[in-house]
Amino acid sequence: MATSINDWLLILLGLIAIAGLSLIVRRQVITLRREKNLQKALQTKAEATHTHIVKSLKILARCIIAEQVEYSEACIRIKVLLDNIAPELHQQADYAIFNSIYDATAHMPTHEARKSVDRRFLFKLDKQRWQLETEKEAAIKQGARNLLKHPLLNATAAH
Repeated sequence: MATSINDWLLILLGLIAIAGLSLIVRRQVITLRREKNLQKALQTKAEATHTHIVKSLKILARCIIAEQVEYSEACIRIKVLLDNIAPELHQQADYAIFNSIYDATAHMPTHEARKSVDRRFLFKLDKQRWQLETEKEAAIKQGARNLLKHPLLNATAAH
């Protein structure tokens, strides 16, 4: 049986097509592996962030109960942390105090901004904040206790 040149050309074209398709498949496999590794890295980072936020919330709640921190500062931090993992808690009565204190103190300068404010005005704002903390102390402490009991802070399984 004689093989013609046309047969050899068809075989060669078939081999070229197979090689080309193999390269395409290999690139897709590499791309999929990269995407899977990236997704895994992002998931790991998200879990680490979540764990850090939960630990921070526990520390802040315990510090409130033990009176080791200014209530307004802790409430502001708790509100912002909850924004990142469970913003729906702001709507629940057991945790609304954190958002309430945040809103009541939002107009007050913090950190570097305090340095550029007149001291008498700053003292006036501080007095308002201290009065708010005194008036809301029981609710703030109860909010901290509620937070420490929340399943979000006590979950042992992955989120």
